[in-house]
Amino acid sequence: MRVAVAPPPPPPPPTFAEEAERVRFSPTAVKALLRLADAWNLTGGEAAALLGISATTWDRMRAGTWRGALSQDQLTRASAPPVWAWVTARAAPSASPPPPACATSPPAWKPSATPRWW
Repeated sequence: MRVAVAPPPPPPPPTFAEEAERVRFSPTAVKALLRLADAWNLTGGEAAALLGISATTWDRMRAGTWRGALSQDQLTRASAPPVWAWVTARAAPSASPPPPACATSPPAWKPSATPRWW
């Protein structure tokens, strides 16, 4: 009779606290951010602001000449696609889909005299 052995638990997600971890993940994060900025037609200034870097550093990243490691904060920003989607929707409204109808008009059950707070 064989006893089923449970698989080992998955490793914890990276925290980017260790320098070696940041050096390892930075090239991939930069590549992903460059593709994301291109897909959303962000200007260099917009992309740099979202990542919290200077426009000059962003230009070096785009040119492929930047050889550094992102900070813990920058890697955390880069690894959070839902946050990027929300921030980009606020920063560049043309890059986001239009809001649903419920966000632009009051619900049908509210009288029209109700002040709009949204």
